Amino acid sequence: HSNYAEIKTVLLIENEKTPEENLKLLGYTPTVYSPYYKLVNDSLKQFCVQQNMQLIPWTVNETKDIERMLNYKVNGIISDNPALVLQVLKAKNIKTIFE
Repeated sequence: HSNYAEIKTVLLIENEKTPEENLKLLGYTPTVYSPYYKLVNDSLKQFCVQQNMQLIPWTVNETKDIERMLNYKVNGIISDNPALVLQVLKAKNIKTIFE
């Protein structure tokens, strides 16, 4: 990162450390903070906004979980079932880059 700071990076997270701890271990602020979706909560969303990081959880495969992530206004969703994500977005009248 120190040699190519202009390259966008993603930090994939599955541990239960705080975001502060994870960033300290990484040594810089990535473009995207990408936690396992069950780790997403209000404080994580707020932290990502404060750090100017996008929040893109993974792997969100169930309707109720997709809806929960949308309630947090995440910047994207990683899923094994993108058709379901698009279906939920359409039902909620949320525009995507694919429209």
